[in-house]
Amino acid sequence: MLAGLTRTSLFNPRSTSRGSRNAHADSQGATLPKVYELRTYDVHPAHFPSFVKLTQDHIDKRTKYSKLVGYWTSDVSSSINETVHIWEYDSLDHRADVRKQLITDTEWQNEYMAKMRPMLQRQQNQILQMPQGMQLQSPHDGGNLYELEVYKTAAGYPLKSLHQANGIAGLWVSSDIGPSNEIFVLKHFKNFAERSKQGLILTIPKETSKILSPLSFSPLK
Repeated sequence: MLAGLTRTSLFNPRSTSRGSRNAHADSQGATLPKVYELRTYDVHPAHFPSFVKLTQDHIDKRTKYSKLVGYWTSDVSSSINETVHIWEYDSLDHRADVRKQLITDTEWQNEYMAKMRPMLQRQQNQILQMPQGMQLQSPHDGGNLYELEVYKTAAGYPLKSLHQANGIAGLWVSSDIGPSNEIFVLKHFKNFAERSKQGLILTIPKETSKILSPLSFSPLK
């Protein structure tokens, strides 16, 4: 949770619209925000083409368990042999259940994981949440240039003041697990010329940024 903001003020289950596509009802009928997992894989340069092909051939074995938001390769980043993917879950318990099912799925483990693991140099993940009022936006204006920006906020940053401007495919905040006080903005552009014309979305310092290209099976193109 971002410092200075309570779970009641930002993620109060009863304050979230029941019609939100980024929420679900728990067993008591209360509406809870969905959970998103940002995963980043650094792939060994010699294995990168094989990794992409292997993932493309077997991603359907993974998506039958939970929703894939998008899957990209990094074109400009601190690591160019990198993939970035975002997964959606109803809750942390849902994510835990999915992971249990994947571990016992011998087809997934033998045909994908056993071959994929030796190709990785490093992997990272982070649990995110989408602020109330935000939703995923599928681009409709052509182009497949994405940029993932990460902002480090000060304690008490007014998240309720955030709005989803044009060109923003998704906006998330760090959860109460892992690094805190971060905002993740996924932007979409037709091309680099359009990117250069877009003004600032946030007025706080940007921590990192990477240019992304969606893979053929990515829901967000």
